[in-house]
Amino acid sequence: MNLKQSIFNPESDLHKEIVAKVMECVRKGFSAGKELRNRADQIDSTLKAFVPTSNLDNYWRLRNHENPKAPLEIVIPISKAARDTFLTYMASAFLSDPMRIYALRGRGDRAAIARAGLLERLLNLQALWFKHDLSYMTFWNDMFCYGLGAVIPEWSKIKRRQTITSFADEAMAMMLRQEGKMVNIGDMIKSVEEKIVAEGNKLTNCSVRNVFLDPSAPLHEQDRGEFCGYIERVNVFSLVERAKDPEERLDLKACRYLSEKVRAGAYGNVGMLHDGVFGSDYGYESIHEIVMPSEKRETCAVVHLFKRIDPKEWKIASGDDVPDSCLVEFIVGAGEVLIGVVVIDYDHGMMPMVFASPSHDGYETYSLAELASVYGMQQYCDWKVRAQVANQSKVLNDMLLVDPTAFEEEDLLNPAPGKLIRLKRALYNSGGIDQFIKQLQVQDVTANNLADVLQVASFMNDLIGVSDIVRGDLSSMPERPTAALGMAARQSALSRLQYLAQKIQSQSMVPITYMMAYNTLQFMSMDMVINIIGSRYEQDIRSVLGMGPDETDIYVSPADLDGDFDIEPQTKLRNEADVNAMQPVVERLLQIPEIAMSIMSKLDATALVLNYIKRSGFENVEDFLQKNPVPVMASVLPDQQVAQQAQAGNLAPMDTVAPTA
Repeated sequence: MNLKQSIFNPESDLHKEIVAKVMECVRKGFSAGKELRNRADQIDSTLKAFVPTSNLDNYWRLRNHENPKAPLEIVIPISKAARDTFLTYMASAFLSDPMRIYALRGRGDRAAIARAGLLERLLNLQALWFKHDLSYMTFWNDMFCYGLGAVIPEWSKIKRRQTITSFADEAMAMMLRQEGKMVNIGDMIKSVEEKIVAEGNKLTNCSVRNVFLDPSAPLHEQDRGEFCGYIERVNVFSLVERAKDPEERLDLKACRYLSEKVRAGAYGNVGMLHDGVFGSDYGYESIHEIVMPSEKRETCAVVHLFKRIDPKEWKIASGDDVPDSCLVEFIVGAGEVLIGVVVIDYDHGMMPMVFASPSHDGYETYSLAELASVYGMQQYCDWKVRAQVANQSKVLNDMLLVDPTAFEEEDLLNPAPGKLIRLKRALYNSGGIDQFIKQLQVQDVTANNLADVLQVASFMNDLIGVSDIVRGDLSSMPERPTAALGMAARQSALSRLQYLAQKIQSQSMVPITYMMAYNTLQFMSMDMVINIIGSRYEQDIRSVLGMGPDETDIYVSPADLDGDFDIEPQTKLRNEADVNAMQPVVERLLQIPEIAMSIMSKLDATALVLNYIKRSGFENVEDFLQKNPVPVMASVLPDQQVAQQAQAGNLAPMDTVAPTA
């Protein structure tokens, strides 16, 4: 499908019509999320306990010319502790094994299983290259704090500059001489080239303050909605550089036009990410009234709108191959300049954005966050502590009833500690000074505030599922709990977090894995080297590809992969329960000699021990293996049979056998 170049002409009526349609969708989605953004600002205040710089001196020392002030900005970070507990569990559930973040299983024969194993290994290598763990931590933080997490799996490349050394032949020497460079045949020539060292899926996080969704579709069904998108803040110079890369699919002329207009101050502060951005149709002020147009800037907001459209109706394409519908990304800078129209032709056929919320009820577009459900209790705890501090400050700041005729007034008004108060001359040696000055009694009505805060904090943690056991506090357990009791208590406490993890798994991890796998199949352009050691499909890969026992690395090309696979969910809590339930059974079985002999005879003990040592951290265990090991023929016999053979003289202890010459 060929796009019309007139759509990128800012003066054309078609350009203005398309921009108006795009911005109408943005206004609609951005307006629906206003309440979410307001909640996000309020929740942020409960996650950050700080001291204003202007008050630091008053908090840490008393200055001679001021009374001590109460730090009434105190925030008790109970919500922060709960947030960290959520993130800790999710990191343990999904990121504990860096090479098993994504799990695939092939369909069909052993060859299909091996191809899925290669793709799985490749996806997890991409996770290391592009630091997926950091993206997921931000993703989960947005979910639990604000009720919405958004991420975009997109194909990316890691490029590095590399020095290339070559020798000039006759043609190259002649060409360089024409450019004014004195080069002879055989001279060494060094040049710097940009080389792709890795390619794969990168996860781009989108802040909840920048995301807009279709309010008519539930959060987990945005793929079926009318539109979705996000806003990014970009430097106009970098935008022009991005447009020079054909893979960005931006219109270079439109980007240069936008850059010139923004730097000239034509749009002022247009595109700042607040509710006054998108005009007055929804009760907001006009974008041109925010800042005077004369202000010059080098950054602006760029809108990315993903929408399914009829290209003929929107008049963006020409030719006979125009489809009836397609998914298109519209990119608009500063709210007025269309700089890109990208037809989304991903093989996975999904919206390129993934949204998730563990508190989603199945119907809402913008969900209430886990921490928002206890926001009022958090505020109550903060108020309790501030009230106690204010009361103590009231005690420290003396309140006196004074007869000013008995004292020098300037001495009484000086608040510094250790001061001298002079009596009037008429009262010298008169005694009975107490009748002229008296301090008001201050009653401490906040003595139990801290205990109340601890009780409410415990109640908050129980409400949102981060009880004492989950946070590592075992004080509520019996004095000497049994291992079974401790494990049962832990699994019971973690089951609620597992429920949240299961929702996150279905909402985000499964579609992200699906999209990344198909992006790899569609866009992978170069062979990659992967290591199969430790892979659960190692034996299948060795068997199908005919690899030797000493081969560990393999080149993977796009032809070695296919899309016939299933995605396996991560169920860490269930696996732990299964292991703990089977452990005593396995121990009992291994105590029976006949069963132990049968099991050990079928296991490669050397490989098993080496794998254990590697997982313990000794990756170079092969360096300690004997170069020419002496073969040892060993067999396991029952104790009674060994005693009989030794009595008959057929067996002897190893330490009594004389070495052979």
